[in-house]
Amino acid sequence: MKFKNILLYAALLSGMSFSSCTDFLDEDSNPNALSPGIFWKSEGDIMKGLTSVYGALQPNASWAIPFERYIVIDGYRSDEITHRDDVTSWMNISSFNVEPTNSVVKTEWTNLYKGINYANQCLTNIPTVPGDSESLNALKKQSIAEARFLRAYFYYRLYVNFGERVPIYKEALAGTDEEFYPPQANPGELVSLIETELKEVQSDLPESYEESEKGRVTRYTAAALLGKFYMFRKELSKAEVEFKKIIDKEGSLFGLMENWADNFDGMHKNNKESLFEIQFTGDRSGGQYEYNLFTVHLGPMAGLDAYEEAYPTDWMCQTLLADKTIDGKSSDRALHTLIFDDPECRPFYYKNGKSFKDYHKEGEIFWHKYVTYTEGMSD
Repeated sequence: MKFKNILLYAALLSGMSFSSCTDFLDEDSNPNALSPGIFWKSEGDIMKGLTSVYGALQPNASWAIPFERYIVIDGYRSDEITHRDDVTSWMNISSFNVEPTNSVVKTEWTNLYKGINYANQCLTNIPTVPGDSESLNALKKQSIAEARFLRAYFYYRLYVNFGERVPIYKEALAGTDEEFYPPQANPGELVSLIETELKEVQSDLPESYEESEKGRVTRYTAAALLGKFYMFRKELSKAEVEFKKIIDKEGSLFGLMENWADNFDGMHKNNKESLFEIQFTGDRSGGQYEYNLFTVHLGPMAGLDAYEEAYPTDWMCQTLLADKTIDGKSSDRALHTLIFDDPECRPFYYKNGKSFKDYHKEGEIFWHKYVTYTEGMSD
């Protein structure tokens, strides 16, 4: 399944409609009007609607959005990342000094609720698609499970970043103020919703997909997110149950890559270590932002002319550098997570036999796993 060209469908699912400013046009018969009653008619419409929900995983309103969501929001408050002090909104997130006016926080909040809205549109309208064939009913069942998972994922992100008292929307909005402005969730309500959704959808999701459908949610995606949710809540025995479902599939569905670095180079997507990957593409044609810019944001200035926005913390560096093989060499994990002064560590921009000292100062350490060679990538 290709999760591209989603903007048309996202616009549809946002509930927009078009009307004339003149009196003579009958809006009910306007062939250009987009509404749920007109759209949800076929299997193709189900897939288009579902694609919009997947599209909300990588909002492309700005070239910086993926970096801000998956590095700034998820990483700047952690023990693993330190950063330059050049973007105030990012610095405030790092220091836990977050105001409602923070542009990154506002964008994340808005995009998560957009994704929830798209999912609710699917959950409300997929059951109404006409037809009763076995294949259509199977598609409906699986698509509803995928939409429920994705909605739970968006709520999970709200939970870990904003707490459990956020507004909860479970159905497509019909337009009343009561629907648009629900009260804060009661304590425990959001936790129960996330847990219930991630449990129940597992039986309706497939174990795997054909190569052309990679990137869609499987039952093990749901088990993994539920396990991660339990770990966040320190419910480790529950997390163990979910993770065991995945471990038990080692050798048949999952396994370790022979080359540890293959998990990060962009050329081995959706491999046997992968539980769920948000589908970006290196295709830059048409000015589209269907790719992430982690290499540009996190790569070193020397050698790449990158922004060098964030670095591994001293704790992260010392922890990884202490990880040695039995013969005393740096581990693959260290070599492919960090760029540091080691003859075995060779990022792609080292040219003509050059080494660390030809580019960097003594003691400098940069991210390696985010600095990948992307020339020629189109998918």
